[in-house]
Amino acid sequence: MEGDRASCSTSSRNWQRGSYRARDGRRRKRRRKPWGERLADWTRALIAFLFSNVGIVCLVVGYTIAGAFLFTHIEGRNNLDIVGDVIRLRNVTAATLWELTFKENVFSERIWKAKVKTVLENYQKKMVMAIKNGYDGAEESKRWSFAGAFLYSLTVITTIVL
Repeated sequence: MEGDRASCSTSSRNWQRGSYRARDGRRRKRRRKPWGERLADWTRALIAFLFSNVGIVCLVVGYTIAGAFLFTHIEGRNNLDIVGDVIRLRNVTAATLWELTFKENVFSERIWKAKVKTVLENYQKKMVMAIKNGYDGAEESKRWSFAGAFLYSLTVITTIVL
């Protein structure tokens, strides 16, 4: 009796553990679902996760991160080009004025002022064009950072969606 009890408890323990052995001791092969059925199960699980609270939070965070990258790419590149051109223009103009002052006779004031006037008028025309193209006076350090773009994207999402 006790031998039967031990074998009974062993078989019930195997059954509780989810053993895949048949009663005769041979392993049973697990039936693998067809590809279409596995895809449908995976899709159902994904949709159920996405519509849970955790899924909604993940979607909002993912959408915000994607928006921040996109905004940084769109705005940062344009702003970077314009700011770089203006900085280059300013440095070239300053170098030209310094070279003009160094090479010209400063005592002939009329000639020096005429040359400086042409250099500054050229600089002024190029600055007006840069301002028309979107330059707002911000330096390189004031470009869009990822954190700023993330906050902007989150603000847009919460303002429009929620």
